[in-house]
Amino acid sequence: RIMLTRRWALLGIFVLWTAVLAGPAPLLAQPDPELSAEQAELDAGADLSSRARRALFRARAQQDNGAHAEAAEIITTWLADDPDRDHHLLRFNLAVSYLALERPADALASLERSVALAPRFARGWLRLGEAAYELEKYRQAGEAFGRAYDLSPDRRPEILYYAGVSLLSGGQPGPALSRLMLLLDLHAAEASLEWYQALLAAAIDAGQAGRA
Repeated sequence: RIMLTRRWALLGIFVLWTAVLAGPAPLLAQPDPELSAEQAELDAGADLSSRARRALFRARAQQDNGAHAEAAEIITTWLADDPDRDHHLLRFNLAVSYLALERPADALASLERSVALAPRFARGWLRLGEAAYELEKYRQAGEAFGRAYDLSPDRRPEILYYAGVSLLSGGQPGPALSRLMLLLDLHAAEASLEWYQALLAAAIDAGQAGRA
């Protein structure tokens, strides 16, 4: 979370009160059925071989039991035997275990491979954002969160917020401002004080206070 000064908090209260007086804007973001179908297909991994599917099943069973080291070993052994059998779901689940084992750098590398194999895999981008943020790679985190939002059928506003504040933390106030303005345009009915504070901070840092 970005730590905003009291000055920005007071400005945020003013802007929020102005928005309340003006009344909420319509909620424009709607679930996208085409994206839902696309993400369901990517999550299903229909192109996995039967043997790879069994390896993934065993790894997920270990994850369900909290045995993430064992899960990671199953997947890495599978991949080491034949690198050509790589798959975005294998890399994604490997990263899930790495994150649970507090190995964010390994998780990030695995997630970068996952989205390289499946560039439209929303869950891969979301986890990549989490791993990058944990490593304080804020610009990469912001870009990943933004990609996750764009590809997610349900368009969860918190993902777009994470994109904006991560970009702002990464010294990218212009792109942060664009993301945060989109957040308030599409999800005004759900707006919180934090959103307005982040918007103002991004606008001021970008030298565009008049857009806030």
